Amino acid sequence: MLTKVIYIDIEGKSYPMTFSLACLKHMDSIQMIASKVQKNQSISDSAEVIARMLSAMITSGCYYCNEMHLTNYPNSPAENGKIKPLSEEKILYLIPADEKSLKYVVQKIQLCVNVSNAKSINAVNSVGSKKKKKKR
Repeated sequence: MLTKVIYIDIEGKSYPMTFSLACLKHMDSIQMIASKVQKNQSISDSAEVIARMLSAMITSGCYYCNEMHLTNYPNSPAENGKIKPLSEEKILYLIPADEKSLKYVVQKIQLCVNVSNAKSINAVNSVGSKKKKKKR
């Protein structure tokens, strides 16, 4: 099983994000925020929920990248070969409180969920099978 990693830029560093089982408990809240974004409503009152979900996805992404030895990429926040995730508290301080920044974060979260849920389909001919031609 290959996990799909999305990267989010925070203060010049690209943090990996994945949507894992650990992130599921925050889904109802993020879907509510996403609907506000789509309706152009204010989402600033949802800052803690956004930070919690983002923290969970970054933690999941860091764990995945560390375990799979995928820590050497452009703008990686890795130190000594390991990526340390951002805590919910750090995220609250590092993400600007303007609408544009909040929408960027929510869109990255949505992308991460959507990419994780996407199914890969590979059509492969089975060994020995030959396509029969139709006679006219």
